[in-house]
Amino acid sequence: MASTYSGNLAIELIGTGDQAGTWGNTTNTNLGTTLEQAIVGTANVTMTSATNTAITIAQNNTFQAARSVRLNLIGTITTTPYLYVPAITKPYIINNGLANSVIVSNGSNAAATGTSFTVPAYRTVMIYNDGANVTEAISYHANLSVNTVTFAGATANNSVVLGSNTTVATYVAPGTTGNVLTSNGTTWVSQASSGISAGKSIALAIVFGF
Repeated sequence: MASTYSGNLAIELIGTGDQAGTWGNTTNTNLGTTLEQAIVGTANVTMTSATNTAITIAQNNTFQAARSVRLNLIGTITTTPYLYVPAITKPYIINNGLANSVIVSNGSNAAATGTSFTVPAYRTVMIYNDGANVTEAISYHANLSVNTVTFAGATANNSVVLGSNTTVATYVAPGTTGNVLTSNGTTWVSQASSGISAGKSIALAIVFGF
């Protein structure tokens, strides 16, 4: 009876009585290559602006990028291409080292299927593919300590961050010399001071709600 392969990672399943005297080699490859790659392996995936890229898993025990838990996106892109992953149940850590976003989806170069996830330029995310949809794997932290925060998007130097608990943060640029940060009842704006004489200083305490 010939070998069969598991549905997600295509691990070789030796048929009963098969591979007499050599089954140990297959088992060692299953453990040392296939499973190890899926648990701790990383693979480079080269992206280009000319076309979308699809990675697949074939039914063999060789090193395959799509089996790796971490995909390191390399190359040069000026557009936002798709990275098509196998329609299997699998988590991925996607490290986008490119200058543009990359959309991760099931499907093929013909068309994407299900829910896709966009990985921003120069960001690393963890996603989960349930075989039909690609979604963010982590959306809640009970306790989070952050050493450095980098805000995405182009902003003017020394802009003030306006926090939000539902949408992406926005910014207020300093504006004209002498402007102050003022509430308009809905948000904060930079505008000329009113009723403040020259030579006086004001201390502002600003609380951002994230």
